[in-house]
Amino acid sequence: MASEQEQQRGSDERDAGAVAAPPGEGRPLRDPGSRGGATLAWIGIWLVVAFLGLTPVVHTFFPHLFEKPSEGPVEIVHTAPGGPLRLIAKYALGVSQMAPGGEEALLKELDSFAAASPSDQLRVAIVAGALQGHEAGLDRLRSIESMLGGTDAEGHAQEAGPGFAEAMSIVDRALREGVETLDEAQRRSIVESDGWFGELLLVEELQKGDPGYDAVYGNALLVALMLVGALIGLIGVGVIGLALFITAIVLLVNRKVRAGYAPPAPGGSVYLEMFALFLVSFVVLQLAAGVVYGIVGIDLSRWLVWLLFPVMLWPIARGADVNAWRHAVGWHRGKGVLREVGAGIVGYFAGLPIVGIGLVCAIVLSIVVGALVQLVTGGATPPASHPAIDEIGSGGWLGVVSLYLLASVWAPIFEETFFRGAFYHHARGRLGVILSALLVAFVFASIHPQGIGLIPALMGLAVVFAMIREWRGSIIGCMVAHSMHNATLVTVLLLALG
Repeated sequence: MASEQEQQRGSDERDAGAVAAPPGEGRPLRDPGSRGGATLAWIGIWLVVAFLGLTPVVHTFFPHLFEKPSEGPVEIVHTAPGGPLRLIAKYALGVSQMAPGGEEALLKELDSFAAASPSDQLRVAIVAGALQGHEAGLDRLRSIESMLGGTDAEGHAQEAGPGFAEAMSIVDRALREGVETLDEAQRRSIVESDGWFGELLLVEELQKGDPGYDAVYGNALLVALMLVGALIGLIGVGVIGLALFITAIVLLVNRKVRAGYAPPAPGGSVYLEMFALFLVSFVVLQLAAGVVYGIVGIDLSRWLVWLLFPVMLWPIARGADVNAWRHAVGWHRGKGVLREVGAGIVGYFAGLPIVGIGLVCAIVLSIVVGALVQLVTGGATPPASHPAIDEIGSGGWLGVVSLYLLASVWAPIFEETFFRGAFYHHARGRLGVILSALLVAFVFASIHPQGIGLIPALMGLAVVFAMIREWRGSIIGCMVAHSMHNATLVTVLLLALG
């Protein structure tokens, strides 16, 4: 009889795609590994967090540490326009067409994004000229010129570098004497250095109805309509998410929902080692990609990360059973692939209130950090952003494909396997659900290159993924939620900035 029950249980487990919990007479088993392995893994993890997470903090509060000492004047280099400023500028231009009268408020928002960069302040002057007339743009140019005659926070005199001086001269002439006075070389130069902002400056000589004029202003209007529509859609989705969140709480309180994940017994280290090896290998590959880019000018960073797949097999190489490995990292079908996919979608929407709380905390943190930076450095805080945003629209179709693969395929598979799979599994052997989710979320958010201000927002998202893992056991739902989130963001940004 016992043999038949065991055979039936084995059949059920094969049908589900994996064991529901570590085998062992109802008791969780200890993962392979040692205390020494865990110690080394923790050292590696916190070193990577310090390297990737603290570097932006130091750069924000002590920017002079990253600057070359100079006895003479500081030369202002004309930097490329960033994605966030371009997005807000298009939105401002589009909104001014839909509802004229709020230009001053829109320009103040742009000023906050451009405060830390003279190049971006020059671009805001172009937008001001388009929104409020040439004199408004010239007023901003005069402010930049007065800054060039002063000193920076370190007391160094500031002067315009060749590229910045040329861009200033072109914008000044266009606003003062008219765009028609610019020669072909100047027109080409301002578009090459300032992109969409240069195009906005040049279309001022055209009339509404001209293809060039309509292309710039029509695109801005489309971006504004899209962002307003996205906001309305987000509010609707938020209402649905809140209803699902409340439903989930009620079901949990009434014990109608049970965790599908079974934590291991305390001890062991192979899954913590797997996670640490992933972080260290990731940093090494990114550094190698930087070296290659410096030598041949080819960015391989989005492609080299696919080489991290063998790291997933580290626990098996260290003696872990294959079925136990699948349970630990969540690589099994759970209650069926389609049900897990559906659970990931529902779990993501139900977790939106948690993401919302993270966003509120991010706003508060950004305000606090901005005030502290102003107090410590006397300068402004650069707006929170992600390098991928600045690259959108500048890499051609190959750049778009690689960005989608990275955000919507690589990140869901690899990050969920290592963060909500291995790292969360190790943490749950020692901590409860909430503390484990927060620990994993903090490391997850800290190593992303979005800046200090967005850490709470990313933590909120990571907590949602952890809750899906705890609920389902399988990692499929986490991957689906992660992919859906990233694909939506990338698509919206591509439509707005591409």
